[in-house]
Amino acid sequence: LGLAACNLGGVDSFAPPLTTPAKAKLLDAIQSGGSDADIAKCAAKVELLNPLRLSGTTTSDLLPGNWLMVYTTSESIAGKNRPKAFQVRTPPEQLIDVANGRAQNAETVFGITNAVDISLKPATRDRVDVRFEKFRVGPISFPAP
Repeated sequence: LGLAACNLGGVDSFAPPLTTPAKAKLLDAIQSGGSDADIAKCAAKVELLNPLRLSGTTTSDLLPGNWLMVYTTSESIAGKNRPKAFQVRTPPEQLIDVANGRAQNAETVFGITNAVDISLKPATRDRVDVRFEKFRVGPISFPAP
């Protein structure tokens, strides 16, 4: 689960009395350091209220762009297991290019940008298959295993 800051997909235009409190609860759970289970529960509620569930979220005009990943269940992206000095101070960025089936996750530590180039392939109208292709640590790049 990765959540991008804070455009949760046009949900407010659907049913503001329902979606606004659900989004606020999700953002509060993230900002207050809620458990992964609590955050996932809040995210599931926001997703349930998303009108794009009917047409497919992967076709939304709101998805492409450069996002800050304010929350992720990925330990490697979050970097929580790294020594404190190597943990990022700002959220990693995620560039999503749906039209070309591409994405990139990037972070900067000590002024050095580390990134992974990603191939996206639609699997369903709501899900994509993700394949890491190339890792970059500063100027050094190598194929993903």
